[in-house]
Amino acid sequence: MDYIDRNLNQELTLEGFFVGWPKHPSPLTHYEILKNSFSVWIALDGERCVGFINALSD
Repeated sequence: MDYIDRNLNQELTLEGFFVGWPKHPSPLTHYEILKNSFSVWIALDGERCVGFINALSD
């Protein structure tokens, strides 16, 4: 498993998150949320995102 901390690209597969949420962001919206976060860490399995942490700041 690899980890990246800022160099996001749209090739990431952001599917499978928010399961069961009645209203959830699309993969593109999820990507934009992560990209625009103050700080973000992504756990990757190849190009597939298997976990993420994002931090917001004011």
